[in-house]
Amino acid sequence: MKTKEKEKQNILEGWEIKTLGSLALIKKGEQLNRLAMDDAGEYPALNGGINPSGYTDKWNTEADTITISEGGNSCGYINFNKERFWCGGHCYALLNLKENVNNDFLYQALKSKQSHLMKLRVGSGLPNIQKRSIEGFVLLFPKSKKEQQKIAGVLGVVDEDILKTQEVIDATEKLKRGLMQKLFTNGIDSNTKFNQVKLEDVAKISTGTTPSTSKQTYYVGKNPFIKTGEIVNERISQTNVFISDQALQDCRLKKYQPGTILVAMYGQGKTRGQTAMLEIEASTTQNAAAIEPMDSIDSEYLWYFLKSQYELLRGGGVQGHISHLNLSYMKNYMIPVTSTKYQKKIAGILSTVDEKISVNKKLLAKLTQLKKGLMQDLLSGRVRVNK
Repeated sequence: MKTKEKEKQNILEGWEIKTLGSLALIKKGEQLNRLAMDDAGEYPALNGGINPSGYTDKWNTEADTITISEGGNSCGYINFNKERFWCGGHCYALLNLKENVNNDFLYQALKSKQSHLMKLRVGSGLPNIQKRSIEGFVLLFPKSKKEQQKIAGVLGVVDEDILKTQEVIDATEKLKRGLMQKLFTNGIDSNTKFNQVKLEDVAKISTGTTPSTSKQTYYVGKNPFIKTGEIVNERISQTNVFISDQALQDCRLKKYQPGTILVAMYGQGKTRGQTAMLEIEASTTQNAAAIEPMDSIDSEYLWYFLKSQYELLRGGGVQGHISHLNLSYMKNYMIPVTSTKYQKKIAGILSTVDEKISVNKKLLAKLTQLKKGLMQDLLSGRVRVNK
């Protein structure tokens, strides 16, 4: 039965609150001279992030060691290193774990508190986490190492499924990139003949308008409105923003039909150059080009081609303080056009690959949600495993 204090803290029998400093020795890594870095080195060098900043023939930390990033943009990130590595000056290594502490459980417990760790950051220019803050960080911990191991085992199985699913997605997307390059260059077979034409010769190109955000009545309605943040190389069947009939009328906004292709023309991150295919009737912002294919080109074919041009589109248009594409650039963009028959075949092949990616992305989302729920239940003690 719970004691009154445990009831107050909502801690189950057999669990306790522990500081990280009481579970392990928190040791800050050592800075490694860049001259000691060698891409052919045997050991990865971590200097804060979850990815190695290089390789070296030296190591200062054994395998199966958890690290916490000490500074920079990755400040507070958790990593579990399965092999020997060099722990750099912007990493904390968790060493000399207590005898009753399972390393895998500790990693899962810390991962579940990732956002809380990141709140320990101090400093504005180059944030960092002080050692004393790491040592004082508290975790809910089962006293039984066997229970820790079982919880970690359950979460580890889901992690493996997530990793395998992500690997399938990555491999399929790589296959798709290769297929697009081949199909839009060589076609399906020797009978595929391409003609290079300007985009404006096969499609009508325009932009939308953004209704004034200061007029609240413009954003109370049922008419879908697409912002550039929603243009992410996917099909759009729903939107986050809706506008009123008054906004459509006052701003003379056009409702673009399903099959229209949108291209983000602004955005300094990944956004600029990304595309989307409308599956609903919707209006859009002036920061997106709306491409309405003519009868001479299949909309799916054109969309896949423009997706294959992402890097080139990003590097085109007006470069400078605010790099962006414009209608003139888009209208003059060259498109390889073949017969409608071959266009549909090419689009069909790529659509089949897309379907496989979509199925695995849905599976990944379900596994990620499952892992989140299991972490909430198992790492809080709400659901107990057999001890």
